Amino acid sequence: MGLTTAEIANAFLVPETGMAQRISRAKQRIKASGEPFRMPTRNEQTARLRLVLHVLYLIFNEGYAVSTGRELHRTELSDEAIRVAKGAVGDYQLQAALTHYLAAASRTTSLPELRYLATQAARLKTRHDESDDGPTH
Repeated sequence: MGLTTAEIANAFLVPETGMAQRISRAKQRIKASGEPFRMPTRNEQTARLRLVLHVLYLIFNEGYAVSTGRELHRTELSDEAIRVAKGAVGDYQLQAALTHYLAAASRTTSLPELRYLATQAARLKTRHDESDDGPTH
């Protein structure tokens, strides 16, 4: 999974040259810090979760609505963002994102299975929105 500097800049609504400089400075600070690469502690993971989910949201959006090039969607980006986010927060919290993803994908494909999934995802979301108890199984 990867984004170009231009795609990152588009996601943050800044010029590409400015984003390239920010990325370069961040890499230099990381290298200069001498901090070893390691898994964060449980407390660090909790503190960083919001930032991680924000980045995954940007990656998902780039896959959902490509900002450059001729493609309408980059499903590999959206798929990977969903996979990583699912591991971070679980299935249910991804429901809204999946609903939008499937709806967009179904508009650009003739696969009946995908249209069916989009319909089912929308129904599940509607059922949840009508209930205060959370999802029904």
